Amino acid sequence: MSSFEQITSNKNYRVAFVILLLLLLWMASGIFSTQTTTQAVAVSLADDALFKVRAKLLDAQPYANQLKISARTEANRMVNIRAEVSGQVENLPVEKGQLVKAGDVICELAVEDRQLQVEQADAEVKRAQLDYDAALRLKSSGFQALTVIAEKKSSLDTARAELKRAELDLEKIKISAPFDGVVDGRPVEIGDLMQRGDICATILDFDPLLVVGQVAGKNIGRVNIGDKVAVNLLTGEHVDGLLRFVSSNSDNLTRTFRIEVAVPNKNNTLYSGITAEIQVSSQEVLAHLISPSLLALDEKGSIGVRILDDNSIVNYAPVTLLGDDLNGVWVLGLPKQVRLITVGQEYVSDGQQVAASFESSLSPSLDQAEEDASPVVNSPTSIQ
Repeated sequence: MSSFEQITSNKNYRVAFVILLLLLLWMASGIFSTQTTTQAVAVSLADDALFKVRAKLLDAQPYANQLKISARTEANRMVNIRAEVSGQVENLPVEKGQLVKAGDVICELAVEDRQLQVEQADAEVKRAQLDYDAALRLKSSGFQALTVIAEKKSSLDTARAELKRAELDLEKIKISAPFDGVVDGRPVEIGDLMQRGDICATILDFDPLLVVGQVAGKNIGRVNIGDKVAVNLLTGEHVDGLLRFVSSNSDNLTRTFRIEVAVPNKNNTLYSGITAEIQVSSQEVLAHLISPSLLALDEKGSIGVRILDDNSIVNYAPVTLLGDDLNGVWVLGLPKQVRLITVGQEYVSDGQQVAASFESSLSPSLDQAEEDASPVVNSPTSIQ
């Protein structure tokens, strides 16, 4: 009989063997249960340890990039009207600030002896004409030399020129406006003695009104003659104008280019010397409006933002700044629809998987942002 048969034949041995077998099975089940529980806890810890961020689903919007240029208003034309003859101021028909039409008399000098000079020159023309006519009659009779006839003709021409000069001097005592405008200055008064070249008045033409600015060299390609632009004046007016001049040569000091925008001003309601802003709009593109605080720099110094893919993996996306307004900055370079990280982007890196919750606001409170930007690990349930 074998040893196993001896053990199993004895009742006490059989009981002891069964107890030992049950003990071994109980111990084995405890080991497996502990391993399974430990693995479950490890998986739970791994899930809870993912960095928590906030994100927002953004869609691209139409955006017309605007070039904003500091400017000021100027008169379309300005001229100092000067006296062409000397004389005493006898009449001033208009006052400073008055609207005038082309040809309106601004200053009038005394006639003095100019009328007498015209009459004298006219009499000299008549005498020279008679001498010339008589010489022609003698020529037809054969009693006058050709040289005498030529001399008489020269005297007549000289007399006519003197008459014309005297008439012009008489006309020039009335100093007139060369174009429609406003009398901006009038430095003389009745009784003043004006010399040839002295200023009678300053005339400004405000229709159209010019809005003049300086464009940096890097932006000169964005402005073209004929462009329709918007102008915002410091006084609150918003007007539209036409870009009529772009300088081909930059300023020697500032290296900027002068541009001129013509704005209609028929009623002269807009004034010269007002600070303004010219807005030149470019072709409309699809862009995203984001908060400036979401911009980041990569290792190369390029500007970008951090976004999420479909698996909540962080990616760095370079962007190009287009402009800004009161709601944020406009950027170009993102997909048409993008998952933008709005809170916690400073603490994550490319390729990192995160736990994202989506929001509807781009400006959460600071306390909430700090709370959401920290990884949170839940305490594991104790193993019984």
